[in-house]
Amino acid sequence: MAKGKTEEKWWQKLLPLFVGLIAFTGSSLGAIYPRWAFPEEESQKRLLDSRISAYYDFFKGQAKLQEATQLREGGNLEGAKQAQDEYSRLVKDAKFRIAVYGTKAEISAVVNYFRKYLDIAPCPGASEKWKEDTRIYQEIRNGVYRNESSEKVDENSLALLLFDCQLQ
Repeated sequence: MAKGKTEEKWWQKLLPLFVGLIAFTGSSLGAIYPRWAFPEEESQKRLLDSRISAYYDFFKGQAKLQEATQLREGGNLEGAKQAQDEYSRLVKDAKFRIAVYGTKAEISAVVNYFRKYLDIAPCPGASEKWKEDTRIYQEIRNGVYRNESSEKVDENSLALLLFDCQLQ
C-alpha cells in the first residue's frame, strides 16, 4: 500500500448512506408528523382561516355600502348601484360563511346588527321548510365545532344570516 493512503473501513464506506437515510427520514417525518400528531391544531387553523376570510369579505362589503351611500348622495347613481351590488354579493357570501364557521358570539353580534338596522321580513312560504333548512346548517356547524354545545346557534339567527328572513 502506498504511503499516506489508508484503506477505508467498511463503516466509512457506508457512512454517507447512513447520513442520507437519517436526513431523508427526518425530513419526511418533519413534514408528516405535525399533521398526524396534532390534527386538532390543523383543524383549528383551517377554521380560523375560514373565519378570517369571511370577516374580511364582510367588512369589505360594509365599506362598499358606505361607498354606495356616498356616491348616491353625490349624484352618481350608476356608481352607487355598482357599489350596492358589490356590497350585496360580498355580504351575502360572508354571512353564509359566518353562519357556518363563526362562533356563537360572532353570529350573535352580526345578527343583532342586522335586526337593529334592517327591516327583516318573515320567511315566505312554509315555515317548516325554513326550519329544516336551518337544521341542515346546524348539523354542518356540529361537524365544524365537533358537537360543542356552547357553539349551538338558534335557528332564527341562522335563518337571518342565511336567508335574510325571520322564522315564524
